[in-house]
Amino acid sequence: MTVDAKPFAVAVCASALPIGREVYESVLGDVASVVLLTELDPGARADALRSADALIVLAPHAELSAEERGQLDRLRFVQTLSVGIDHIPPGLFPDDLPMGNTAGAAAPAIAEHIVAMALAAAKRLMAEHANLAAGRFGYGRENRMLAGGTACLYGYGEIGRETARLLRAFGMRIEALNRSGRRDGHVDWIGSDADLEACLDRCDLLAVTASLNPATRGRIGAAELARMKSDAILVIASRAAIVDQAALYRHLQDTPGFTACIDTWWRETMALDTPFEPEFPFLDLPNVIGSPHNSGLVPGALDMLAASAARNVRNFLTGEGPVAFVADADRAA
Repeated sequence: MTVDAKPFAVAVCASALPIGREVYESVLGDVASVVLLTELDPGARADALRSADALIVLAPHAELSAEERGQLDRLRFVQTLSVGIDHIPPGLFPDDLPMGNTAGAAAPAIAEHIVAMALAAAKRLMAEHANLAAGRFGYGRENRMLAGGTACLYGYGEIGRETARLLRAFGMRIEALNRSGRRDGHVDWIGSDADLEACLDRCDLLAVTASLNPATRGRIGAAELARMKSDAILVIASRAAIVDQAALYRHLQDTPGFTACIDTWWRETMALDTPFEPEFPFLDLPNVIGSPHNSGLVPGALDMLAASAARNVRNFLTGEGPVAFVADADRAA
């Protein structure tokens, strides 16, 4: 394969997304040769992998064979197009190989979706639509305001910060939990995972925005849900497996004033022609609002993720700016 004089080589193997090479080249083109592995024959593909300084991936366990993963002789950095990496099997890449993600790229869209779901729950929009469709007008039924309530953000990364900014504009008290305990102007109080139970006691809205790892998997179970107010709102925006789904289903059955808004699910399918078959019939419950893990899928979202990934790769290779690294704890998910 002919290699130009640029100092770096970047290979892209995210074959499942319709993103053109020009998006990556618009960010990396002056410092790196960029190749899409899907455009190459087997020989050129092997050459590209051997010469790659960085690799941009979506699902590398499916996109690269075991033999190809053994050909990454020069590889110094793996960049994912996603924020969460729990879909990538642990140990697929060496533990000492730096890995980056696209933290923050979709945060404004996801935060807006969280607020939309919370408002729909507080205003009982789904339930009242069903009432009207059934011929029940019922003028006297009350809805609620977010103003004056307390929101707890379980996970305070880029999505949590953007959500806090929006919820504060509605007049909510903002509490957050993260690994570092660092706070900013959008938060009234911040703590760590050890403070979750105390947060649950007082929150009106709980937004799950944490990454999935061994410490957070199943962290919110029956005992935690029982601590929450009977009319609280839960929004699952990052990974569903942080919440015990059997416990949540039982809690929703037993607590009709409690609402769960679910964007990410325990069992998902990317294929449009594959039936959605959740393990529990959440969508049969009147106190559930669902969406198909599309909170970040706004117009231009895929190109935005690709550009964010390319900028992170550029910053790692050139040292021009900050790099969004995947936390070590998340690589063990």
